[in-house]
Amino acid sequence: MNLPPNPELSLYQLVLETLASPESLTITPITLKSLVTATFDLLIEQNISATIWVKPQGESWHREIKRYQQQVDVPKTIYLCHCLGDDWEKRVNLNRDSQLFSLPLGTDSQLQQEYFLLIICQNYSSLIVACQPELSESENLTDSELSQALLAVFTLEQI
Repeated sequence: MNLPPNPELSLYQLVLETLASPESLTITPITLKSLVTATFDLLIEQNISATIWVKPQGESWHREIKRYQQQVDVPKTIYLCHCLGDDWEKRVNLNRDSQLFSLPLGTDSQLQQEYFLLIICQNYSSLIVACQPELSESENLTDSELSQALLAVFTLEQI
């Protein structure tokens, strides 16, 4: 695997460069939220113990993390990436079956502009990563579409 020449890592770009046939989608924040909710629904319905790496887009993602913690009775590990100064502790409460690790991002990190949910469990792994499009990538979008548009990649693999 070739690492990007720029030391400023973009998870979105890294995923596009490493997937055999990357498919980037232009989606709305509502669609992104639906993908995240569906992923947590699966974890909850199947009572799946998972390791989760997440950089939430908003309060709704924090609610999904909380819902997973409250409804799944198996051990889980959550790595919560957040911007420095975020009050993430108020939004996510630990329960006895959870381990939560805070991963603050530097103020100049490209990851501050991206949102992701990586799930690793015994039977499968999935990744949702999204970012706002660069100006050159958004030339064909109207102003209203541009204000809502996100570029996203979704992968799901059985292990």
